[in-house]
Amino acid sequence: MASLLERLKDNIRAQAARHRNRGFLEATMAAAALVSQADGVVSLSERVRVDQILERLDQLKIYDPHLGVDLFNEVVDALSDSPAEGREMALARIKPMARDPEAAHLMVRVCCAVSEADGDFSPAEKRTIEAICGALGISYEDCLN
Repeated sequence: MASLLERLKDNIRAQAARHRNRGFLEATMAAAALVSQADGVVSLSERVRVDQILERLDQLKIYDPHLGVDLFNEVVDALSDSPAEGREMALARIKPMARDPEAAHLMVRVCCAVSEADGDFSPAEKRTIEAICGALGISYEDCLN
């Protein structure tokens, strides 16, 4: 009986963690998509890096990786279909993270990791990360430490 109760408690904790981190998942995938699309091409290595992040980052690995990939692809598709509207949608998902500076800094470090995945940290990717930092009210340089 105690085992059943412990499993129930663990399940509730996991559900609570997923609920609490859902905004971070959505914001991080939106930011990663913005950075990936910044130079006009979402490379395979950037997609692989997103997969790696979903599988390894404690705040995200509580989700099915397919959910993260779907959110990432949704923003990439929106950016391809209508760059201005896609950017607004992505920034709308990102901005709530401004209330959590620790999460905001982590999200920017994720963006840096994605931008470096293809071996080319382009000026467009850097400008995009700086714009994300601006939307979050944080300094790009502070995120690198």
